Amino acid sequence: MNFKDRLQKQGGLPVGFSGAHPCFGNVYFVDSTNGSATGDGDNPSEAFSTIQLALTAQAADASALGDIIYILPGTYVEDDLNDNLAKVQIIGVSCSGVPGAAGIAPSTGNAWTGTMDNAALRNMQFRQSSGTNSSYAALAITDMTDSIVDNCHILGVKDTASSVGIRIGAESDAAWELMERAIISNCLISNMSSRTKEFDAGICFGNFGDNDNSDTRMFKSSLIFNNRINAHFHGIKLATDDANNSGGQIDSNTIRSAQGSAEMSSYGISACGNSTDLLCLVINNRIIGSNDAIVGFRAQNVLHNYISEGGVEKEESDIAQY
Repeated sequence: MNFKDRLQKQGGLPVGFSGAHPCFGNVYFVDSTNGSATGDGDNPSEAFSTIQLALTAQAADASALGDIIYILPGTYVEDDLNDNLAKVQIIGVSCSGVPGAAGIAPSTGNAWTGTMDNAALRNMQFRQSSGTNSSYAALAITDMTDSIVDNCHILGVKDTASSVGIRIGAESDAAWELMERAIISNCLISNMSSRTKEFDAGICFGNFGDNDNSDTRMFKSSLIFNNRINAHFHGIKLATDDANNSGGQIDSNTIRSAQGSAEMSSYGISACGNSTDLLCLVINNRIIGSNDAIVGFRAQNVLHNYISEGGVEKEESDIAQY
């Protein structure tokens, strides 16, 4: 069986071919238990021992046609993985397809940070750093273009202020930051071992604490869809301005908190840039919040959401928009 030639022994189909996401580049394997630092990663018996080795090998191949890196089950204690992803899928392996079998658990820094360009993260678990610095997101995506994060677990492991599950863009950066033709879908963003150890923000585009540089962020033709988010303060926060946004959609997410008996996030979905009427479709979400469930979007683009604010179910016409 030779995976590097892009063929399986039986049938001659490209590895990972499903009819929907064909890839015709190299295939790499990572196995924290049985892998080796000296293997070439091209089949399970020669798997790399760390994710970093696979990322380095994949990035070094300038002729990539769409590679796949399979992460075999295990907990990968690797700090601050920071390679940019281009033309590659990183897929956690489990028999059931449920994420969690393959997870990155850093002791410092982000579980992973970098740009995504025509790339995918699937079936992986990304844990918050066990260190003391709360500014590190579990998954930090500087720019996200033509890419997808799907069916991943984003888990908080300690109770820290201003912590973020998935951050798009830098915490403070005046350069352009993009989420363009990109998708975050079917992810669980929650707490790992205790209901108090959840993120302050589930998904945050830009700054957690303020709106600096919101005029250099673009949320365009992108989708945040069908995620289950437990967050203490913000479920989804977009620190971006209306002038740079078009075609974005926030759809069918469930947002609440796991902290305390009330189980309410402070805010559900908020647009917190310098604009107060973000042009983005907010539809079919389920939100349990103690304050504003949906705020900062144009009223005509907020449709068919089910809202509880402060324990009272609300009609959409009663939702405060500004």
